[in-house]
Amino acid sequence: QRLEGRLSGNKTTDYSRLLMGIILASLLGAICGFLPAFARPVLAISIIVTGFGSEWIGLCVSIYYSVILAVICQMSVNELLCYLILSLACSMLFAAWENSKLKKSFILIVCCLQTVVPTIFYYLEYKELIYKVLK
Repeated sequence: QRLEGRLSGNKTTDYSRLLMGIILASLLGAICGFLPAFARPVLAISIIVTGFGSEWIGLCVSIYYSVILAVICQMSVNELLCYLILSLACSMLFAAWENSKLKKSFILIVCCLQTVVPTIFYYLEYKELIYKVLK
Protein backbone atom coordinates (compact mmCIF):
# COMPACT_ATOMS: atom_id res chain seq x y z
CA GLN A 1 0.00 0.00 0.00
CA ARG A 2 2.88 2.39 0.71
CA LEU A 3 4.37 1.96 -2.77
CA GLU A 4 1.00 2.56 -4.41
CA GLY A 5 0.44 5.73 -2.37
CA ARG A 6 -2.57 4.34 -0.49
CA LEU A 7 -0.90 4.47 2.93
CA SER A 8 -1.77 7.89 4.32
CA GLY A 9 -2.07 9.28 0.80
CA ASN A 10 1.63 9.32 -0.08
CA LYS A 11 4.53 7.04 -0.93
CA THR A 12 6.87 8.31 1.78
CA THR A 13 4.95 6.97 4.77
CA ASP A 14 7.07 4.40 6.55
CA TYR A 15 6.79 2.16 9.57
CA SER A 16 8.29 4.72 11.96
CA ARG A 17 5.40 7.08 11.24
CA LEU A 18 2.93 4.23 11.64
CA LEU A 19 4.62 3.32 14.94
CA MET A 20 4.06 6.88 16.15
CA GLY A 21 0.33 6.52 15.41
CA ILE A 22 0.17 3.18 17.25
CA ILE A 23 1.96 4.70 20.28
CA LEU A 24 -0.50 7.62 20.39
CA ALA A 25 -3.41 5.20 20.03
CA SER A 26 -1.99 3.07 22.86
CA LEU A 27 -1.80 6.09 25.15
CA LEU A 28 -5.37 7.02 24.29
CA GLY A 29 -6.44 3.40 24.81
CA ALA A 30 -4.87 3.42 28.29
CA ILE A 31 -6.72 6.64 29.11
CA CYS A 32 -9.97 5.08 27.82
CA GLY A 33 -9.72 2.43 30.52
CA PHE A 34 -10.29 5.07 33.20
CA LEU A 35 -13.26 6.80 31.56
CA PRO A 36 -16.89 5.90 32.35
CA ALA A 37 -18.96 3.54 30.26
CA PHE A 38 -20.29 4.81 26.92
CA ALA A 39 -17.94 7.82 27.12
CA ARG A 40 -14.71 6.27 25.87
CA PRO A 41 -13.39 8.00 22.74
CA VAL A 42 -12.63 4.84 20.76
CA LEU A 43 -13.50 6.79 17.65
CA ALA A 44 -10.44 8.97 18.26
CA ILE A 45 -8.20 5.90 18.21
CA SER A 46 -9.41 5.11 14.72
CA ILE A 47 -8.93 8.72 13.62
CA ILE A 48 -5.37 8.88 14.96
CA VAL A 49 -4.20 5.63 13.40
CA THR A 50 -5.94 6.37 10.10
CA GLY A 51 -4.13 9.70 10.01
CA PHE A 52 -0.80 7.91 10.24
CA GLY A 53 -1.71 4.88 8.12
CA SER A 54 -4.77 3.78 6.17
CA GLU A 55 -8.41 3.32 7.04
CA TRP A 56 -7.98 -0.46 7.23
CA ILE A 57 -5.15 -0.18 9.73
CA GLY A 58 -7.19 2.34 11.73
CA LEU A 59 -10.19 0.00 11.74
CA CYS A 60 -8.12 -3.00 12.86
CA VAL A 61 -6.36 -1.11 15.65
CA SER A 62 -9.60 0.44 16.85
CA ILE A 63 -11.36 -2.93 16.95
CA TYR A 64 -8.36 -4.40 18.75
CA TYR A 65 -8.48 -1.73 21.47
CA SER A 66 -12.27 -2.05 21.75
CA VAL A 67 -11.99 -5.78 22.43
CA ILE A 68 -9.08 -5.29 24.86
CA LEU A 69 -11.07 -2.62 26.72
CA ALA A 70 -14.10 -4.91 26.79
CA VAL A 71 -12.08 -7.63 28.49
CA ILE A 72 -10.22 -5.35 30.90
CA CYS A 73 -13.15 -3.11 31.89
CA GLN A 74 -15.75 -5.93 31.84
CA MET A 75 -17.99 -4.12 29.39
CA SER A 76 -21.46 -5.21 28.48
CA VAL A 77 -22.22 -6.51 25.01
CA ASN A 78 -24.10 -3.31 24.16
CA GLU A 79 -21.10 -1.16 25.01
CA LEU A 80 -18.77 -3.34 22.94
CA LEU A 81 -21.18 -3.20 19.99
CA CYS A 82 -21.35 0.57 20.37
CA TYR A 83 -17.58 0.90 20.10
CA LEU A 84 -17.35 -1.54 17.21
CA ILE A 85 -20.02 0.39 15.28
CA LEU A 86 -18.20 3.65 15.98
CA SER A 87 -14.94 2.16 14.71
CA LEU A 88 -16.57 0.86 11.55
CA ALA A 89 -18.39 4.14 10.93
CA CYS A 90 -15.19 6.13 11.33
CA SER A 91 -13.37 3.88 8.88
CA MET A 92 -16.17 4.27 6.35
CA LEU A 93 -16.14 8.05 6.85
CA PHE A 94 -12.45 8.21 6.11
CA ALA A 95 -12.90 6.12 2.96
CA ALA A 96 -15.65 8.49 1.80
CA TRP A 97 -13.74 11.58 2.97
CA GLU A 98 -10.91 11.03 0.50
CA ASN A 99 -13.33 10.99 -2.43
CA SER A 100 -15.72 13.68 -1.23
CA LYS A 101 -16.09 17.44 -1.45
CA LEU A 102 -17.67 17.56 2.01
CA LYS A 103 -14.42 17.62 3.96
CA LYS A 104 -15.51 20.59 6.07
CA SER A 105 -18.46 18.73 7.53
CA PHE A 106 -16.34 15.74 8.62
CA ILE A 107 -15.81 17.08 12.15
CA LEU A 108 -19.55 17.72 12.54
CA ILE A 109 -20.39 14.18 11.43
CA VAL A 110 -17.82 12.68 13.82
CA CYS A 111 -19.18 14.71 16.75
CA CYS A 112 -22.73 13.64 15.94
CA LEU A 113 -21.67 10.00 15.73
CA GLN A 114 -19.80 10.20 19.03
CA THR A 115 -22.94 11.59 20.67
CA VAL A 116 -25.82 9.74 19.03
CA VAL A 117 -24.50 6.16 18.83
CA PRO A 118 -23.47 5.89 22.53
CA THR A 119 -26.78 7.50 23.54
CA ILE A 120 -28.73 4.89 21.61
CA PHE A 121 -26.75 2.03 23.11
CA TYR A 122 -26.99 3.56 26.58
CA TYR A 123 -30.75 3.54 26.21
CA LEU A 124 -30.70 -0.07 24.99
CA GLU A 125 -28.60 -1.07 28.00
CA TYR A 126 -30.44 0.73 30.82
CA LYS A 127 -33.90 1.38 29.25
CA GLU A 128 -33.78 5.01 30.35
CA LEU A 129 -32.36 8.22 29.03
CA ILE A 130 -31.23 10.85 31.49
CA TYR A 131 -30.23 14.35 30.41
CA LYS A 132 -27.18 14.19 32.69
CA VAL A 133 -25.71 11.48 30.44
CA LEU A 134 -25.59 13.87 27.49
CA LYS A 135 -23.68 16.55 29.40
